[in-house]
Amino acid sequence: MFSLPGFVFGSARSYTLDPTLLEGDRTLVATSQQSLTGPASVAERSPSPFRPFSRAPFSSPEPSLPATSSNNSIRAAEVVAAVAPGATAATSTGANVRLLRHNGRHNARHNGTSQWSVPTTPIDDPGDARLNPFRNVKGQSVRADGTFVAESELVLERLFAAGASIVVRSLLITPARAERIEPFLQAQVSSQPEHEHVEVFVAPQAVIDAVVGYPLHRGVIAVAERPAPRTPNSVFALARTLVVLEQVMDPDNVGSVFRHAAGFGADAVVLHGPCGDPLYRKTIRTSMGWTLHVPYANTALGEQSISAVLREAGFTTLALTPAGDANDLADVVSALTPTDRVALLLGAEGPGLTPQAIADANHRVRIPLRAGVDSLNVATAGAIALYALTSAHPARI
Repeated sequence: MFSLPGFVFGSARSYTLDPTLLEGDRTLVATSQQSLTGPASVAERSPSPFRPFSRAPFSSPEPSLPATSSNNSIRAAEVVAAVAPGATAATSTGANVRLLRHNGRHNARHNGTSQWSVPTTPIDDPGDARLNPFRNVKGQSVRADGTFVAESELVLERLFAAGASIVVRSLLITPARAERIEPFLQAQVSSQPEHEHVEVFVAPQAVIDAVVGYPLHRGVIAVAERPAPRTPNSVFALARTLVVLEQVMDPDNVGSVFRHAAGFGADAVVLHGPCGDPLYRKTIRTSMGWTLHVPYANTALGEQSISAVLREAGFTTLALTPAGDANDLADVVSALTPTDRVALLLGAEGPGLTPQAIADANHRVRIPLRAGVDSLNVATAGAIALYALTSAHPARI
């Protein structure tokens, strides 16, 4: 990562390179969907069964490189040269240069005008009944009306990128955020008919905080319809690498596991027994929106262990345990083949996997730890296991 702190850039809509705001960051960051010097993107290396997220951030659909720099700005070509010598500003490189304003705000207007085509409704009364879907959402998971809530700009992008499987009903945003994400929303609503009836409410920060029940620092919250649940068999059928959570309730752990699953090329997640809701607000945010993209299914506890079910479905099951007599994770994954269908089983903090799940697994595996340290956080252990699997078999990612 390269950064040039302290610069203030002009309108990001005038560049061919993607301007994307990352919350709380005050630097200029250069990233790449296809690295300027590195390997091809995940989407190009492996046909994923879930829709890979292709970032289409808050930028103009008709960008162009400026001939001169002004307003304390520098040209996009100079940005690329500064962070990646020898690179060019051509979009064929797949590079995303994220221009972050020093004050944390981004001017989404072009030549001082706005062409907002999505109807907006200004509201300044926290008691307005139209805001009821957003009211006191802290702690809410399963809602009676079949909806869920999601917050932050990044999650909003991934919410719309999920396609027709998730319909966004309404948004509640501050005036500053509304101005910034105008081009993005305009493009999404015009290109995805399922979102054409989305309601956009614009309210002051104090009103939003009073409605949702906590300080919403991210300035945007959405209400969307829950997609139809997948069956376990449908998820089994599409997966070569599967992550299984058994009775993992903590939303941060569930969200982190989904994020790691997306990053390391796992094809799906199974939640066995009582588990945290992948579409709970905090879980979505922790996953960086990946619970909206990685397929998942819930399975109930029963007489047959999840390991036995997965083995019958054709998976080689690896049950992670801190037990000292378990096999070393690296030894087990190195003996697998790239075509083996693998299920990594992770249990809750403290109790771990159920004895039945461990007993029926093909392999009991452990991550070697320093003496005196008995275990790792479940999401961390899952990330290490996925890394070990993809390191031994890069074609999986």
